[in-house]
Amino acid sequence: MPIKVKFNEAALREYMEKAKEDAILHVIEAIDRAFKAAVLHAKNIPPDIGFKDQTGHLRGSIGYVLYQDGKEINSFFSGAAEGVKTGMSLADRIAQSQSGGGVIIGVLVAGMNYAVFVEAKGRDVLTSASFKLLPEFKKNIALLGEAYGLKIKLL
Repeated sequence: MPIKVKFNEAALREYMEKAKEDAILHVIEAIDRAFKAAVLHAKNIPPDIGFKDQTGHLRGSIGYVLYQDGKEINSFFSGAAEGVKTGMSLADRIAQSQSGGGVIIGVLVAGMNYAVFVEAKGRDVLTSASFKLLPEFKKNIALLGEAYGLKIKLL
Protein backbone atom coordinates (compact mmCIF):
# COMPACT_ATOMS: atom_id res chain seq x y z
CA MET A 1 0.00 0.00 0.00
CA PRO A 2 1.66 3.25 -1.14
CA ILE A 3 1.93 6.28 1.14
CA LYS A 4 0.37 9.43 -0.22
CA VAL A 5 1.71 12.86 0.69
CA LYS A 6 -1.03 15.08 2.09
CA PHE A 7 0.87 18.34 2.28
CA ASN A 8 2.12 20.92 -0.16
CA GLU A 9 5.80 20.20 -0.85
CA ALA A 10 6.40 23.67 -2.30
CA ALA A 11 4.94 25.28 0.83
CA LEU A 12 7.19 23.11 3.01
CA ARG A 13 10.28 24.12 0.99
CA GLU A 14 9.24 27.78 1.24
CA TYR A 15 8.75 27.45 5.00
CA MET A 16 12.18 25.82 5.43
CA GLU A 17 13.88 28.50 3.33
CA LYS A 18 12.23 31.25 5.40
CA ALA A 19 13.31 29.52 8.63
CA LYS A 20 16.90 29.35 7.32
CA GLU A 21 16.88 33.04 6.38
CA ASP A 22 15.48 33.96 9.81
CA ALA A 23 18.18 31.91 11.56
CA ILE A 24 20.92 33.61 9.53
CA LEU A 25 19.49 37.04 10.39
CA HIS A 26 19.44 36.18 14.09
CA VAL A 27 23.04 34.98 14.01
CA ILE A 28 24.08 38.17 12.19
CA GLU A 29 22.33 40.22 14.87
CA ALA A 30 24.23 38.28 17.57
CA ILE A 31 27.52 38.94 15.76
CA ASP A 32 26.63 42.60 15.28
CA ARG A 33 25.81 43.10 18.98
CA ALA A 34 29.10 41.44 20.00
CA PHE A 35 31.15 43.67 17.69
CA LYS A 36 29.32 46.80 18.81
CA ALA A 37 29.96 45.91 22.48
CA ALA A 38 33.66 45.41 21.70
CA VAL A 39 33.89 48.77 19.93
CA LEU A 40 32.12 50.59 22.78
CA HIS A 41 34.47 48.92 25.25
CA ALA A 42 37.52 50.05 23.26
CA LYS A 43 36.26 53.62 22.92
CA ASN A 44 35.66 53.82 26.69
CA ILE A 45 39.03 52.52 27.92
CA PRO A 46 40.24 55.06 30.50
CA PRO A 47 43.27 57.12 29.41
CA ASP A 48 45.39 55.86 32.33
CA ILE A 49 45.46 52.35 30.78
CA GLY A 50 44.52 53.32 27.24
CA PHE A 51 45.63 56.50 25.56
CA LYS A 52 45.03 60.24 25.49
CA ASP A 53 43.55 60.89 22.08
CA GLN A 54 44.64 64.43 21.32
CA THR A 55 43.20 64.63 17.80
CA GLY A 56 40.35 62.11 18.13
CA HIS A 57 41.64 60.25 15.08
CA LEU A 58 42.74 57.07 16.85
CA ARG A 59 39.52 56.68 18.82
CA GLY A 60 37.50 57.53 15.70
CA SER A 61 39.31 54.83 13.73
CA ILE A 62 38.08 52.13 16.13
CA GLY A 63 35.10 50.29 14.70
CA TYR A 64 33.93 47.29 12.74
CA VAL A 65 32.38 46.14 9.50
CA LEU A 66 30.31 43.04 8.82
CA TYR A 67 30.22 41.44 5.39
CA GLN A 68 27.99 38.66 4.12
CA ASP A 69 28.72 37.00 0.80
CA GLY A 70 31.09 39.82 -0.16
CA LYS A 71 28.65 42.66 0.62
CA GLU A 72 28.75 45.03 3.57
CA ILE A 73 25.75 44.48 5.81
CA ASN A 74 26.67 46.71 8.75
CA SER A 75 29.40 48.88 10.21
CA PHE A 76 29.94 51.09 13.23
CA PHE A 77 32.46 53.91 13.48
CA SER A 78 32.08 57.23 15.24
CA GLY A 79 34.28 60.17 16.08
CA ALA A 80 36.71 62.39 14.21
CA ALA A 81 36.06 62.25 10.47
CA GLU A 82 39.66 61.44 9.49
CA GLY A 83 39.80 58.57 11.97
CA VAL A 84 36.44 57.19 10.87
CA LYS A 85 37.45 57.34 7.21
CA THR A 86 40.79 55.60 7.87
CA GLY A 87 39.23 52.90 10.07
CA MET A 88 36.43 52.15 7.62
CA SER A 89 38.85 51.98 4.72
CA LEU A 90 41.12 49.49 6.50
CA ALA A 91 38.23 47.33 7.73
CA ASP A 92 36.68 47.26 4.25
CA ARG A 93 39.98 46.22 2.63
CA ILE A 94 40.45 43.39 5.12
CA ALA A 95 36.85 42.17 4.85
CA GLN A 96 36.83 42.26 1.05
CA SER A 97 40.09 40.32 0.88
CA GLN A 98 38.51 37.50 2.92
CA SER A 99 34.96 37.49 1.54
CA GLY A 100 33.38 34.69 -0.39
CA GLY A 101 30.10 32.95 -0.96
CA GLY A 102 28.26 31.77 2.13
CA VAL A 103 30.63 33.59 4.49
CA ILE A 104 29.94 36.16 7.20
CA ILE A 105 33.00 38.24 8.05
CA GLY A 106 33.44 40.68 10.90
CA VAL A 107 36.49 42.94 11.13
CA LEU A 108 37.33 44.89 14.29
CA VAL A 109 39.98 47.58 13.73
CA ALA A 110 41.84 50.52 15.11
CA GLY A 111 42.58 51.98 11.71
CA MET A 112 45.27 54.57 12.38
CA ASN A 113 48.67 53.17 11.46
CA TYR A 114 50.17 54.26 14.81
CA ALA A 115 47.70 52.18 16.87
CA VAL A 116 50.19 49.31 16.93
CA PHE A 117 52.89 51.62 18.33
CA VAL A 118 50.57 52.79 21.10
CA GLU A 119 49.82 49.16 21.98
CA ALA A 120 53.55 48.31 21.84
CA LYS A 121 54.14 50.92 24.54
CA GLY A 122 51.84 48.96 26.84
CA ARG A 123 48.71 51.03 26.26
CA ASP A 124 45.37 49.37 25.51
CA VAL A 125 43.84 50.47 22.21
CA LEU A 126 41.99 47.37 21.02
CA THR A 127 43.45 44.36 22.84
CA SER A 128 41.02 44.14 25.76
CA ALA A 129 38.09 44.78 23.41
CA SER A 130 39.18 41.93 21.15
CA PHE A 131 39.26 39.59 24.15
CA LYS A 132 35.65 40.53 24.96
CA LEU A 133 34.38 39.79 21.45
CA LEU A 134 34.09 35.99 21.60
CA PRO A 135 32.55 35.78 25.10
CA GLU A 136 30.01 38.44 24.08
CA PHE A 137 29.15 36.51 20.92
CA LYS A 138 28.76 33.26 22.88
CA LYS A 139 26.44 35.04 25.32
CA ASN A 140 24.34 36.42 22.46
CA ILE A 141 24.11 33.01 20.78
CA ALA A 142 23.10 31.38 24.09
CA LEU A 143 20.32 33.97 24.50
CA LEU A 144 19.19 33.26 20.95
CA GLY A 145 19.14 29.54 21.70
CA GLU A 146 17.08 30.12 24.83
CA ALA A 147 14.57 32.16 22.85
CA TYR A 148 14.06 29.18 20.53
CA GLY A 149 14.29 26.52 23.24
CA LEU A 150 17.66 25.29 21.99
CA LYS A 151 20.84 24.60 23.89
CA ILE A 152 23.67 25.92 21.72
CA LYS A 153 27.25 25.25 22.70
CA LEU A 154 30.11 26.92 20.88
CA LEU A 155 33.56 25.46 21.27
